[in-house]
Amino acid sequence: MSSDLQSVFQNVMNGIPSPVFVLDTSGAIQQSNTCSAQLLSNWLEDVTTINHFDDLEISSSFLKKRIFWSDIEDIILQESLELQVSMLNEGKFYKLRISLFETDKIRFFLLAFAEITSKIQLQDELLAPNGFLDHFLNGLPQLICAIDERNLIRFWNKQCQQVLGYADQDICNSDQGFERLIPNPRYRQEVLEKLLKRESENIHHINVEMTSKEGLSKTISWSVRYQKHPQIDGVSFWLIGHDVTAFHRAMNVLIESEN
Repeated sequence: MSSDLQSVFQNVMNGIPSPVFVLDTSGAIQQSNTCSAQLLSNWLEDVTTINHFDDLEISSSFLKKRIFWSDIEDIILQESLELQVSMLNEGKFYKLRISLFETDKIRFFLLAFAEITSKIQLQDELLAPNGFLDHFLNGLPQLICAIDERNLIRFWNKQCQQVLGYADQDICNSDQGFERLIPNPRYRQEVLEKLLKRESENIHHINVEMTSKEGLSKTISWSVRYQKHPQIDGVSFWLIGHDVTAFHRAMNVLIESEN
């Protein structure tokens, strides 16, 4: 990049009101804007120690672990990547977007950070025990649970606990949540493909046979509501259920008596 073009590029970057870094293909930081320098100086005495992506000590909020350049370099060669992260353990949260730019002569990556700390705090307050959503949703007669982008259950209201017997700590944020509720692997896969296929249209009244903590069979009629507005980060959609076990048993008895 010529010195004149580099100067123009730097001026454009400095006009962006959020931290931006330019990285080469090895993850080394080649340029950064004024906002990023100000941000780093807030908690680092010597900002010259930040020379590489790994020096930023970026951690994924969802994966709960630090991300290194070697973890993502192959992915971002194919597509842009957007992550919810924290940085340098300084107590704030950011939405990080990493984009590839390339011409015949040059290839570089642009890292753009947007602080979302207040949004995350609000989300945590909404979903926290005794928070607004917790209080509101636990008062509903329907079974309510929230599913995140990893297909893990994030919220499990008191009606779910009452009907199916599992406390929220048994189900929420657990890889075994759906395994406990639907023990049969083949049937569980069929159900999840129906409920969690992430289409834009809501789904209504899918009857699912679930097993309670006491080992009892329960028939739950689930509907799916996809998030539109307002958004809660970490929640892809909501499942709203009704316990129709008694109705189904009564119908089966009626059918058998007619036969």
